[in-house]
Amino acid sequence: MVEPISSVANQMATPYFYKSLRKLADDEGIPFIVDETKTGMGASGKNYAHEYWYLKPDQVPDFVTFGGKSGLGGFYSTFDRRMNDEGVSFQ
Repeated sequence: MVEPISSVANQMATPYFYKSLRKLADDEGIPFIVDETKTGMGASGKNYAHEYWYLKPDQVPDFVTFGGKSGLGGFYSTFDRRMNDEGVSFQ
C-alpha cells in the first residue's frame, strides 16, 4: 500500500519509482494498493494523484482507497480483483 504524496513532506516520488513498485508487486503476486485518502477527489489537481504516474492500462492499481475531504470513503478495484457475493476476491 502506497500513498501518492507523502503526508509528512508533501513530496511525490518519480513515475518511474511507482511503475517499478507496480512491477515488483506483480512479480511477487502482491496486490498494488494506492491510498488516495488525502489526495483523491481533485485535491492534487487531478481526480486521483496516481494519474500523475502515467500508468499504462496494465499498470493501474489493483485497489484505490479514498475518503477524507471527499465526504465519503470507499475503494474501487480492477475487474479481476472484484469480490463475489460472499466477499471473497476472485484471485
